[in-house]
Amino acid sequence: MNLLKKKRHPMANTAPPVDSSPCLPAGYDDERSSQYVPEQLRPYWPSQSAQADAWATLHAPAHASELDHDTQLTRAVHDLATWCVLRDRHATNVGALEIHKRVNRAWNNPEQRPSWIDVKQRAGTLREQDKLDYLHQEYLSSATRRLRQAERGAQARAAAEARTTCTVCGQRDTRTSRRIVDHATGILVPGTGVYPQMCQPCAQVATAIIIERARAERINGTTRAELVADFLARHDGTR
Repeated sequence: MNLLKKKRHPMANTAPPVDSSPCLPAGYDDERSSQYVPEQLRPYWPSQSAQADAWATLHAPAHASELDHDTQLTRAVHDLATWCVLRDRHATNVGALEIHKRVNRAWNNPEQRPSWIDVKQRAGTLREQDKLDYLHQEYLSSATRRLRQAERGAQARAAAEARTTCTVCGQRDTRTSRRIVDHATGILVPGTGVYPQMCQPCAQVATAIIIERARAERINGTTRAELVADFLARHDGTR
């Protein structure tokens, strides 16, 4: 078999693809199938054009300097043949997810990596289905990475929204922060911990209400505002 001969991807269309929507394989919803795709990964599955590019990579010629030293295979074909050896040894007659788990475990264990002779021999017996199965596993990995990236992005956005959402008015404001009553001034200032989270306008209103309550508080029958006004009048010379 000429592994370097460029072949048409089985799912390729006669017209160039016009979008990047996921292109799911037959059997994607059958857990017993080697082409099964978990539901949460389906939105992140590669597009038809991306799959065609991956298929072409397996058949792309390479310069001598780019070939593996021992097997004289392109890196793509070397990895494909290595994967097939590991699949044949550790993951026959199981579904796609179990293949993914077992082969990855063997791949990451140096003691289970096949010799270059085994890889070279397996490369000479590659079938089209081997390539489709291998690429399916590659797509599982890439879709999982994209899902994790999307989850991290969603978590970051949710955290940013939580940090900037006022618990009083429910509006988002970049000036939102935790607020605590400053004992020295009696007004709300930014703080840390479990204190109420307020935007600056709500904090200003809250401060005004705190001040108004202090003004109306009665001490020996006289409001604090009256006491302060009298004090200021006696000390600034207005009375």
